[in-house]
Amino acid sequence: AAADEPWPELAPALLQALAAPEPPVAALEAAAALVPALAAREQWVVFSAQCGPVLASACARASSKIRPRCARALGALLEAVPESALEGDAAGVGGVGVVDAYVAAELSAPLRDGDEDALREGLGRLVELAEERPRLFRDRRNVATDALRLWTDGPCRALAVELVVALAEGAPATWRKAEIEGRPFAAAAADACLELLLRDDDGADPSEWEVAGAAPPDEPQDCGRELGQESLDRLCRALGPASFLPRALEVVSILLRDAAQDPVPRWRRARAGCDALAQLAEHVGDLTNCPTKSRAAVPLLCSTGKASMKQRRRDFVGALLPFATRYPAGVVRAAAWDALGQACADLGPRIQDECASSLLPALCASAERDAAPRARAAACRASLCFLDCCTFSTLEPYLGDAVRALASAMADGVSNHVREHAVAAAAALAVSCSTCSDAAKRAAVCRELYGVVAGPLRPLAAGAHYASNKGDLRAAAALRARALLCLAITGSEAGRDVFGDDARALLDIVTRDYFDEARRRPEDDAERAGALKSVVRVATCLGADFAPFLDRVVAPLLQAARGDRILVERSADDSEDDDGDDLQPGEFVVRTEALEEQAQACQLVCALAEATMGGYAPYAEASLAALAPLCGSAITSDVRCVAAAALPALTGCVRVADRERGGRGQAALGPLLFALDALLEAIAEEAEQEPLEAVVQALGACVEAACRIEQGDERVTRADQCAPLLEGSRLPPEALCRALHACLAATLQRRAVRAAEATLDADYDDEQCRADAQAGDADGSLLFHVGEAVGSVLRTHGVRALSGLHAEWLPRLTHMADPRCVENDRRFATFVLCDVVEYGTQGGDAPVLAAAAPLAQLLLDLAADGGSARRQAAVYGVGASAKALGPHFEPVRNTAVASLLRAMGARAASTA
Repeated sequence: AAADEPWPELAPALLQALAAPEPPVAALEAAAALVPALAAREQWVVFSAQCGPVLASACARASSKIRPRCARALGALLEAVPESALEGDAAGVGGVGVVDAYVAAELSAPLRDGDEDALREGLGRLVELAEERPRLFRDRRNVATDALRLWTDGPCRALAVELVVALAEGAPATWRKAEIEGRPFAAAAADACLELLLRDDDGADPSEWEVAGAAPPDEPQDCGRELGQESLDRLCRALGPASFLPRALEVVSILLRDAAQDPVPRWRRARAGCDALAQLAEHVGDLTNCPTKSRAAVPLLCSTGKASMKQRRRDFVGALLPFATRYPAGVVRAAAWDALGQACADLGPRIQDECASSLLPALCASAERDAAPRARAAACRASLCFLDCCTFSTLEPYLGDAVRALASAMADGVSNHVREHAVAAAAALAVSCSTCSDAAKRAAVCRELYGVVAGPLRPLAAGAHYASNKGDLRAAAALRARALLCLAITGSEAGRDVFGDDARALLDIVTRDYFDEARRRPEDDAERAGALKSVVRVATCLGADFAPFLDRVVAPLLQAARGDRILVERSADDSEDDDGDDLQPGEFVVRTEALEEQAQACQLVCALAEATMGGYAPYAEASLAALAPLCGSAITSDVRCVAAAALPALTGCVRVADRERGGRGQAALGPLLFALDALLEAIAEEAEQEPLEAVVQALGACVEAACRIEQGDERVTRADQCAPLLEGSRLPPEALCRALHACLAATLQRRAVRAAEATLDADYDDEQCRADAQAGDADGSLLFHVGEAVGSVLRTHGVRALSGLHAEWLPRLTHMADPRCVENDRRFATFVLCDVVEYGTQGGDAPVLAAAAPLAQLLLDLAADGGSARRQAAVYGVGASAKALGPHFEPVRNTAVASLLRAMGARAASTA
């Protein structure tokens, strides 16, 4: 089948074998292996249409023993053929009956026979097919109906949940319109999610929550509560808040109302309602982007009246606050505080500004006095979320109460679980205080706060509490890491004169106890990311004075950044079986805490380079070797983003050090080329939007950081302010321009594909239109950074970069400036053209200026009409053209003056 010319006898022989009353197992195994290779060939299209009905018939008549093999072969065919073959009557695979037969074999028949093993395998394959071929299930509501029935209980519940969510995520427009047994699919799915939250399989004991001081144990991933929370969030995200929230919030309101009337026996209903609101808070905020009519259909929880967004935020707090402060069960109070904390994170900072008078006093009271330690810890967590988005003006009336409550929660004798979250909240409190606009008041408040918290934090940072917590060393380690970070944050806000001695002591602790292999505690190993954060806070406080400490912290930072500890050999602790029977030698697992540590380390390298600048130059080469490859190869997108963002600081510190030695920054060429190699490779291969945007942004920033002559944050405005390092190098400016143009072309192609799908998709609706609009906004952000990167190349290399634009960029910009193009394209063309005429002509001779002269007329046309932002930029470009082109501007001079006079006359006198 892999040969260029498959045997002509292969397909007929295979079809004949599959058509037998009981197909041979060997033929079914061969079909599962061969069908994808054969179906993908254009000359075998007929084979696909013939093979589908034969396999469907085999699925229908086969015994329960043979049926899974038949279904596996048919599933391979459905996954292999193009999605267009499955549209309409699915003629490409022999008709819609083939698809129905596959669903029956994988789901309906095992359900009927009670065969759990076949059902589990079938659900797994249906999930894969729903992700690969979402439109396959467009007219097959029975798939969702049968899967939803499996949500209640049983070993296949997690797979059934995943199948329903995969259906919604793969074809959201289809399932927004779908009905299940006479009800909208969104409503049926919301009910099923909330039913999962009410299951009693998580092992929670309300009486234990009243006294237990340790953190609650992790719940099984397949318990109802975990599955319910995840599916609520994913389904609402897929179907959209306007479709999912009306029924979800209606049921939550009923649950909370029933639980309030009879608290003790109905605590599960109260907790389920709180858990649901924790997941839905973000989506309530997303209603802002929905039409007014859609928002009006989403009910309030506990209030009446006009449902403005301000009223919704207050309604959210009003519904949860009684459960957080007065409910008799600590397990419910903790869930309510967690939901309020999530609301503060998702709906901030407006919810802080609007609800501080009710929320902050309640938070302080619970953090200080709640009798249940876990509920008290949840109040501290909610305080952290509140303070993270809180300005000093909002906090100031309640500052004394907040400081007293958190100091009480950090005191000796309080459980480590509570102290850990109180310490984190105290750090957020310090950051909030730093937003005070009055410098004198800010300094006084931050110093006073440091005086309050430093006392209890110093022994925690030193690890003095380990001796009294031998039974739970992991919790003690987590508390210590939070104490180090809090001490660093509050101290850095208090200032170097107050924090200096403690800063040096903190550095000694971190480098000795976290990165010295001989002294490091095993329980501290998982908390190195938090310790690294504290080091960077100290660096930002000390600035250039931190340089003597670099030798002690850079090596462990780079070790973490390289990700040496991410992949580890699988141990019995990683085994799914308690006895480790499934453990195989040579298997590796990913340590998620090491991934977080890797992202933190990349951020910290960047912060250290920015804080110490030239002092970091001796470590720049090793840092670039560790971070640059991560731009395209790191496992997570977060790491790829932060690794790219660090490269400009690393190239810039080499340039600064060279300038300090009397050079002109030529030493930065090597680091710049190394960084650009990694960034260009990432631009060509990156598939995700956010990392791609970070990489493009880093490319322009690297060029400016390495090429600029003078140090400073101000923007480069002239090519003579820069050393054109890339001129004559193996990566000349035109190479960068080609890569950026390819990124531009790919972005425009994605937009064109979305527009085509909107025209052809029969289920396209308003929600999908809004999703496409959001994707368009993301593309617009990427295009902005592409334009900025081109501008950076022009600003640093002037006329040397202009030659790289003639082949691709200038024709593209001319097309995008056409009046028939959309406004965003015309604005993008205007901004880039302004940089071309202002910077690309600097140092150019007469032929260069003559070649650039037509751009002046193009800018005049762009200034004639359209949006104010574009017209303003175009007018600026006309002025830059007049200055740069000299006598070559003469042919359009009179037209330009008349155009500018008309533009001024059309504006009000006060703004002309």
